Amino acid sequence: MVSDDMQQITVLILAGGQGRRLDGSDKGLLSIAGRPLIARILERLAGCGAQIMISANRNLERYADFGVPVHTDEIPGFQGPLAGICSVLPRVNTPYVLSLPCDMPLFPLDLGQRLLQNLARHHARLAVAHDGQRLQPLCSLMSTSLGESLSLYLASGKRQVAAWITQQPHIVVDFSDQPRAFLNINSNSELAAFREHP
Repeated sequence: MVSDDMQQITVLILAGGQGRRLDGSDKGLLSIAGRPLIARILERLAGCGAQIMISANRNLERYADFGVPVHTDEIPGFQGPLAGICSVLPRVNTPYVLSLPCDMPLFPLDLGQRLLQNLARHHARLAVAHDGQRLQPLCSLMSTSLGESLSLYLASGKRQVAAWITQQPHIVVDFSDQPRAFLNINSNSELAAFREHP
C-alpha cells in the first residue's frame, strides 16, 4: 500500500457502529491474540503515506490513545457508516477518502493504491472493491467532492451504503485475487473462528 499516490488519500477507519450482532461490543476494540482489531488495522496502514482518521461513537478516549484523529457522527443515533463518512469529509484536506471497516483485519495492503489507479484511469469520482463474489461497499475510495450528494442522501432518511454508491457514477475494481482479505467479523462465531485461525 506504500505509494506517493497515497498522499492524496485520507483513510477513514469506520468504528462507529453498535456491534448488534456481537452483543453490543465495540468491534474496533475486540481483542485477538491480545491486540484490539483497530490496532491491527493501524499496523497494516503504518508507513502507507496516507493520512488516517477514525470514525467512532463510543470509547472515544480509548480510540484517541492510538494517536490518530477521532471523529464522531454529527447525525445522532448510530445512523450507519455513511453518517461517519459525511461527518468527516469537511475535515479532510486530501482530495480522496478511503473508507475501511474496523472489522476487516486482513484488508488488501494495496487497496487504496489500486482503487486510486482505477479511479484516475476511468476519470471517475468513486471506486469500490469487489472480492470476486460480492461488492464490498465499505471498501471504497471517493472524491471529497461527493460530500453534497452524500449529505442530501442522508437528509432524505436513507442510509444504505451500496444504494448510495450505485446512484453515483462509479467503477468497480476487481480484487478476486485476494478474496480472504475481505473477511470481516460480524458475529461471535466469526470472531471465534478468526481467533482460532488469524
